[in-house]
Amino acid sequence: MEIIYSYIFYVLIAISSSFCALCAHKARSWTGQFIFRCLLFAVFFIPAILRFGIGTDYGNYVRIYGSNFETSLLEIGNQWIFNFCKSLNLSAWWMFALTSALTYVPVCFWISKKRIDKIILLYNLLFCYLSSYNIMRQILALSFILAGCEKYLEQKYKTSLLLFFVACLFHTSSCVIVLCLIWMKTGVRSNTARIVFTLAGTCFVFSPLMMTVLKSILTVLFPRYAGYLTDELYGAATELGSGLGVLGNIMIFFVILLNAKTFPAKYYPLLNLCTIYILGYILAGQILILGRLREALIFIPIYVFTLLPSVSRSKYRKVFYYAVLLFYALTYCKTLVSSHVGTFSAGVIPYTSIFS
Repeated sequence: MEIIYSYIFYVLIAISSSFCALCAHKARSWTGQFIFRCLLFAVFFIPAILRFGIGTDYGNYVRIYGSNFETSLLEIGNQWIFNFCKSLNLSAWWMFALTSALTYVPVCFWISKKRIDKIILLYNLLFCYLSSYNIMRQILALSFILAGCEKYLEQKYKTSLLLFFVACLFHTSSCVIVLCLIWMKTGVRSNTARIVFTLAGTCFVFSPLMMTVLKSILTVLFPRYAGYLTDELYGAATELGSGLGVLGNIMIFFVILLNAKTFPAKYYPLLNLCTIYILGYILAGQILILGRLREALIFIPIYVFTLLPSVSRSKYRKVFYYAVLLFYALTYCKTLVSSHVGTFSAGVIPYTSIFS
């Protein structure tokens, strides 16, 4: 029964947080909006700080916190968090609490009122919240990327770049945002060329040459990840199960590319990001450690499905949008069911608190 209660608990978090975000979106006064944002933060923050021993990397972070040498190997932003808590002689619990606060503040308070309902819904369905129990450094970085995307949409480009830079301080993989920004602005303009590029890139990912090129690039840009490629565990092929989830995620974005003409021209840069996501998702399906690349790109589906459905001229746009949400909801349930402690997953089932 403990496992069943955990399923219900996490689903209730997803539903209640999405409801708080919807209320913040609908609120007519600043005070009402702020209250619902605070409630949203509480729904995310309280279960996160009360957890104990859950999240596959929980034990690793406790160990790292107790070792000055291992702490020094983390990204500089995480070193600041760890060392700040250590300087006050605080236990590892405080490190988790501070990291959780920094993770949820940008998501709950820095997202635009007109988009917060859709973004929080997708944040839940794409398993970002529960992933913060496991790959907490990467989800912390994602929060600043999402906040940076908001400022970018508001044309506050300097603030946006600053937030992207902060994200990179917490996880190296966030540097992929630089590639995304360059490709978004300078990538192909013709949709035919965009589709040809995506198909050609897909063929390359499955070619024997891919590993050689990838290792050369990582050795120069991210030496730490280059070593993982030859690791027996992390360099192994990803277990895909039936592969339907991967296929579904890829096909969703191909459908968007094939319907590019239904979107206003100013949204074409988002279509360039779709090509990046497709290739990144396929690449992550080849090698286990490159699953981190998929997590680094998760901001793309969040913003694609926040922005594009509302501006599409297709008469089927609502049908497509709700079909995508249904697919993501089913994927969320499947991922949740397989996320048991002790498995190579998020490791959040069953939920265990510090009071247990």
